[in-house]
This record gives sequence, structure tokens and C-alpha cells, in this order.
Amino acid sequence: MDKVLRGLKLVIVWGFMFALLFYGDKFLRFGISKTNTGVFSLGIPTLLFALLFTIPKLRSNFMSYFILSDKKHLIIGLPILLAIGMQVMFQFVSFIPTWMGGDMIGPGSGQFVPQPHLSRMGTVILVSVIAPFLEEVLFRYIPYAALLWGTNRAKKHSNILSKLYFNLFIEKNNKYVWGWILSTSFVFAMVHGPNVLNFWFYFIPGVVLAWLFLRYGFFSAILAHSVFNLSSDIIFEALKQVL
Repeated sequence: MDKVLRGLKLVIVWGFMFALLFYGDKFLRFGISKTNTGVFSLGIPTLLFALLFTIPKLRSNFMSYFILSDKKHLIIGLPILLAIGMQVMFQFVSFIPTWMGGDMIGPGSGQFVPQPHLSRMGTVILVSVIAPFLEEVLFRYIPYAALLWGTNRAKKHSNILSKLYFNLFIEKNNKYVWGWILSTSFVFAMVHGPNVLNFWFYFIPGVVLAWLFLRYGFFSAILAHSVFNLSSDIIFEALKQVL
């Protein structure tokens, strides 16, 4: 009975959150809810928030990764500087082929591009709030927390998983930590549909974001991700004027 009530509570909270964003988007005319993809982008984050709201253990676990340092200049200032620095570097590199008469290095086939049905604010919300939150949950929090949970439960039954658990989560052995960072960053990059030229435009940010997540917490990773996405057009226009 308790499970039924908890499930019902989850559905009610999720439905309320989703309806609030869905009809709020329509009222404010952001355009996010005009497509199935947009509705999906509203549904998944609200589901995640509903899960956090209704499941205390999950909420406690998530908050344990949220901020891992009390040094504000590092959890806020460093992510912003890294995000802007990476964006300047990648935008600069993308212009290099034009100096030899070629085309700029374009984005990956899986990267979001502005859509005509979206308002300016709708685009900003998608690229600086919704997408960073989803991607940091899917490519940083879940892979780390799920692997910790799984290896902790299975360590008594498998020497390999026991070794992984001890080295990655207890000793934090650099080889294992960087193995996790590089593997999750590779998946993160591939999801964006890169080619040989722009693969590093996604892989390197993935590495930086994963490092920020482990070192300073989820907040620092999502802040860097948001600033990186939000500053893209601004830096592109600035470099276009200079180069």
C-alpha cells in the first residue's frame, strides 16, 4: 500500500510540475512545447525533479554531490572562467579553415541548433537551463552514483567489481578516476554526433565538466555547462568581427 501511495504521489507531483511548465511555456510563448522534442525536454526534467521531491533517499544522495567545496571562488568563478576559455578556444579553432579558403568547422549533427518556432527566451532556456541540467544528470551524476551503488552491492560477489569500487570510490586512484572521466566524456561527445574535426569540441568540455563534477560538485559542472552554451553565440560574433 505504501508503494502505491508513493507512486501516486510521484505521478501527481510530476503531473503538476509538467503542467506548470507546459502551460507556462504556452502562456509566455517561448515555443518549447510546440514540438514532441520540446515536450520531451520538459517532461524528463520534471520527472527527475519529481523523483527528487518524492524520494528522500534519492534527494539526499543527489544533494551529497551538489556542492563539494566551501570555496565560492572555485565552485563559481573557476567554472565560469573554464567555460568561457573553452568557448573562445573552440570558436577560434573553428575559424582556422577559413584562412585557407575552406569552410568553418561546424557543430556535430546531434547538437541543438536554434529553431524558428522558438522565441529568443525559449532558446536561452533550452540551451542554458534544460539541456545542461539533463546532460549533467545523464552523463555525470547517474553514471557515477549508479556505478557506486552497483559496485558497492556486488563487491562481495566479484573481485573485479570489488577492485573497481575500492580504487574508484574509496582510494580514488587517479587511473580509475581518469578512466571514468574519459569514458563518460567519450560517450558525451559521441551523443552530439561529431566528426573527426569537431570531436574535440565535445570531448574536452566533457572532460572538464566531469572533473568539475568530481572535484567541486554538480553545481559547478552545470554552471560551467550553462555558461559554455550561453556564451557560444556571443563569443562567435565577437571573434567574427576580429578574425
